Amino acid sequence: MKTIYIAQAQDLSFLSEPILAILAKNRVAKVEIKSATSKTNPQLGYYHGVILPCIQRKFIEDGNDTWSLDDIDQFLKAMFFYEEKEINGQLIKITKSLASASIEEFAEYLTDVIRWCHENQIFIPAPMR
Repeated sequence: MKTIYIAQAQDLSFLSEPILAILAKNRVAKVEIKSATSKTNPQLGYYHGVILPCIQRKFIEDGNDTWSLDDIDQFLKAMFFYEEKEINGQLIKITKSLASASIEEFAEYLTDVIRWCHENQIFIPAPMR
């Protein structure tokens, strides 16, 4: 018996009758739907295409044009996406990689970044739906 794991519910759209028959013939007993665990392309697009450029634009307006998008990304991750480890009795912040962030972790990170932007008068437009 085989189990097929499908990342997102919308992936079921390809399961037409002929495909279901093939699955049955190959003794696939069930199809299990699991929620996606990795951040989504829309989340990444919003972060890299909207949030980072808006922050950079505000920095430039304020006379600081030395920050690249990558510099801003590193700055934000150091503030909001890190883990604390104890090394030689001291708590050290270690910036985590967004590459391994789950949807929930990335959503929380975006919320923290947008809150920081609001506190610093940086306008971030709402994501398009």
